[in-house]
Amino acid sequence: PREIILNSISSFVLVSPTGRRLALKRSNIQAHVLDRRELDRILVDRAVAAGTDLLTSTRIDDVIWDGSKVILTGINNSKLLRLTGRVAVVATGFGAPLARKLWPIPLSNVVSGYQVVAQNRGVKDVEIFTGRHLGKGGFGWVLPWKPGYVLAGVLTRKNTTHLVDDHVERLRRQGRIG
Repeated sequence: PREIILNSISSFVLVSPTGRRLALKRSNIQAHVLDRRELDRILVDRAVAAGTDLLTSTRIDDVIWDGSKVILTGINNSKLLRLTGRVAVVATGFGAPLARKLWPIPLSNVVSGYQVVAQNRGVKDVEIFTGRHLGKGGFGWVLPWKPGYVLAGVLTRKNTTHLVDDHVERLRRQGRIG
């Protein structure tokens, strides 16, 4: 829904490892920045309306792939829980105990993203940063979010927290964010 669109993007600035900037502009909108909490609420409401069972007060302790299905076990309202499905999305964060139980997933199949909210000190466009300082195959970003604020983050394969800290500090030193 349009009411969850915070910002529409038709251009961005690509920033090379040496700091060279290339502005790329399109005549039409390429992406939207969304109110993530509101998006999640809408998706839950739609899933429930379509017949999905919503479990709250639930903790998943184990995920097992048996070659044809995923088996989840845990606790729901103080009762043992066992669920099966074709797919499970583990969105706990990279270092969470449940995510660690999934190893040995090859690290080449794992990406980790992390972003922060910071004060905007003059960021007007979406900026995408490249270079080894963002990890192998990684990239960083800063983008106008809500009035007076930006989102700054990194998507990479390892050392995400360290790389985001470095990225944010670099933007602070440049006077771009507070």
